[in-house]
Amino acid sequence: MDSSGLKEDIFYSSSWMQEILEISNIGLWLLEINKNNTDVRLYADDKMLELLGLQKSLSLEDNYKHFAQGVLAEDLEIVQKYIEQMLTTKRLVEVQYRWKHPWWGTIFIRCSGKLYKEDDNAYYIRGYHQNASDVEVLRQANIEKSRQLIEVVRKRDYYDELF
Repeated sequence: MDSSGLKEDIFYSSSWMQEILEISNIGLWLLEINKNNTDVRLYADDKMLELLGLQKSLSLEDNYKHFAQGVLAEDLEIVQKYIEQMLTTKRLVEVQYRWKHPWWGTIFIRCSGKLYKEDDNAYYIRGYHQNASDVEVLRQANIEKSRQLIEVVRKRDYYDELF
């Protein structure tokens, strides 16, 4: 195989990309936000539906309501600011928040999106939604180990001063 064919297989193969998204627990989505009212529609791929705890897509409006109801109350403002930031900056924006999954309980979400296009009636934002709970568990474990190490050093220093 020549290098151009190899490059196509590695970087542009849709089946390879789908496999990576699946392994990484990443779902893809598109939000359609109506400019004339508060209607929001959520388009979701199969992995995104799984991450939302849905067996199949609901109506596009109900997909969004289901998503919004799962955001923990303490994190709702973070998610709202995230959406506003995507609309105002037109740049890729990332956010992390907690979401109440119907099967798995509270999970940590890493989400990124960007304004895709805009017309007279609506904004269209697309992005990804990732279950990052395993990364968060490791981060919390590292924080706890750091705390323990600080405590050990503090006690050592205390006893060094005594003797």
